[in-house]
Amino acid sequence: MIADRTGLFDDYVLLRAAADELASAVDLQRLFSVIEARNRSYVEHDVQTVDERSYQRMKDVVDSILMRFCDINGFHQEEWKEYRIAAIK
Repeated sequence: MIADRTGLFDDYVLLRAAADELASAVDLQRLFSVIEARNRSYVEHDVQTVDERSYQRMKDVVDSILMRFCDINGFHQEEWKEYRIAAIK
């Protein structure tokens, strides 16, 4: 039985077990490492700031997942310029 709520890493493990195309391309060890860094940061649990190296590692993982998602779904990076992302100031 699967819990009502699972964490981000568990979600990818379950998706990989279900042979999800995107999750199968994700390096789970690398993902786990950046999730741990995120969990200790102000981003998630207000424990410590994220240094430039940790931030870049998180960004690289997110970018690789996003690029794979776009490849799978036929999206092109140049089309992203048409979208606006809300920012909290």
